[in-house]
Amino acid sequence: MLRVLHLLDPRDGDEPALACRAAMGIEGVSHDLWLVTDSAGEGRAVALGLGTTDRVPARPSPTGATARAMRRLLENRYDDAGLPTPDLVQCWSVGMLGVARAAFGKRTIPRCAVLTRTPLPLPVAGRWLVQRRIERALDDTTLLALDPTIREAWAPAASVGRGGVRMLDNIRLCEPPISEPAGDRLARARARAALGIADDALAVVLLADPPAAADALRSVFLVGLIHCAGIRVVALARSGQRGERRAARFVAGHSRRWGLVVSDRPITQLIDAADIAVWDTGEHGVPSSGPTLIREAMARGVPVAAAWRPMAERALGPLAPDCVAASDTPQLVAGRVHALASDAALRRRVAEDGRLFAAECVRRNLFRATLRALWEERANVPTVRPGLPVPEELLASASGGRTGT
Repeated sequence: MLRVLHLLDPRDGDEPALACRAAMGIEGVSHDLWLVTDSAGEGRAVALGLGTTDRVPARPSPTGATARAMRRLLENRYDDAGLPTPDLVQCWSVGMLGVARAAFGKRTIPRCAVLTRTPLPLPVAGRWLVQRRIERALDDTTLLALDPTIREAWAPAASVGRGGVRMLDNIRLCEPPISEPAGDRLARARARAALGIADDALAVVLLADPPAAADALRSVFLVGLIHCAGIRVVALARSGQRGERRAARFVAGHSRRWGLVVSDRPITQLIDAADIAVWDTGEHGVPSSGPTLIREAMARGVPVAAAWRPMAERALGPLAPDCVAASDTPQLVAGRVHALASDAALRRRVAEDGRLFAAECVRRNLFRATLRALWEERANVPTVRPGLPVPEELLASASGGRTGT
């Protein structure tokens, strides 16, 4: 049986955790999940539906101290117990790729990563050092991107030392994971009660992951435009967004005529409480999240109003004409939100179409099928081909023995 070790840092956002949850549902694979976090981060991962195997304490300097802790855990978990080491390490962020390389070496255990969003702007201080760490982490790694825009954004860093963007075509593509279609009224009621949202208020959530990718002031400005159209509305924002305090002052300066709820709850709970979700772009056109949250909102029956970007159009599929604005200007995005907010019949239709599209994506199961094929290729797992001779060892492994080489 193929053995996969998953490495996840909940601080990297909820999208990687949702993708990891989908991947751990791949059958016929032995999954271990190590969280690089503290007890609060582990609780957040559990709230998102992840069951953990072990936890590596998060360190202020993760690449050094965390790598040493990870090496010790590998020795205790596998070597000392007499268990075979994993066939590959599946990392759920570029940061985890760097830690895995420092802990296990460049080629000792093959490393794979799923790129769930475009990279965030690098900090001004220490920019060169951060960029170098990213390039080193991506070196000699098998990568899977959830959208062509994501692949294009990471290709230059993955191609350093190889010339141009040579690695672009080597980064595999797959549609984002998606949950089973849902729309539980009890879950919605519980989520709204927990956040203190009145039954008659229309809640708008910004799909932000990680929170720092979004501009809270821009999101409350969008909601303010909806309020000016005569709709009682409340904005849901994840704590940690840029401009959070300015957004609160902006709402207070308008006599709090529309609501603002800032929460550190998992994004899935905020989506459950919402009537409309917004996928936006912020400073320098950086998306507020990857495509996974768009699909998550669709599966939960929440219509998505999106700024224009090819990534949003691809994620929304047949719903794009009703959901995507003509550009990414706040006014036009607000216009798309207003169209959904002012027409309950349109909201219901888009919500139902979203659930149907989600059900179709679940049936295709492309994310899991593509990821499993990538794992088997990277771990050099032999495959039985109908009509071709099969070695006896492979037949033994198919009946319960080890499938790796």
